[in-house]
Amino acid sequence: MRSGGESGKFGNAYEESWTVHNLLQVIDDRARDLEPEPMNDGLGVEFIKTKVDGVREFHSAKVQTSGPYWSVTDLVRANPK
Repeated sequence: MRSGGESGKFGNAYEESWTVHNLLQVIDDRARDLEPEPMNDGLGVEFIKTKVDGVREFHSAKVQTSGPYWSVTDLVRANPK
């Protein structure tokens, strides 16, 4: 697939669906709030969801790498920033 072509469209559609899925949990009182694309920490996540018990979940639907593939290790690697 071309970079930003078909894969970009599928990725964006998945990101939108995942965000709406989690936003509905806020409306349904299963989560406290959603903070979209938090800028303060430069975390590179789509949103932070705060659950009703106060636990914060960091959600990212895509990961950017310099190569064509990524792994679970890439997702959990500490950000040097």
